[in-house]
Amino acid sequence: MDTTQHVVYRGGDGRIHELWFNGQWNYNDLTSASGGVPVAVGKPTGYTWSVDKTEHVVYRRADGHIQELYFS
Repeated sequence: MDTTQHVVYRGGDGRIHELWFNGQWNYNDLTSASGGVPVAVGKPTGYTWSVDKTEHVVYRRADGHIQELYFS
């Protein structure tokens, strides 16, 4: 099980970025990693789903829709 802490944030470019450390720094651009996911207009909210331990990121898109990204 991955016990690293992840930091997820909205960059100045409107994209959702992820940083984590597991002996070295790692980085993901979650908006492009998910196949063209739209950019965000607000700050993302992250949470862990307790049943299956998946991590979720929720944010509002420019068109007003709510986008949810998740990874396990």
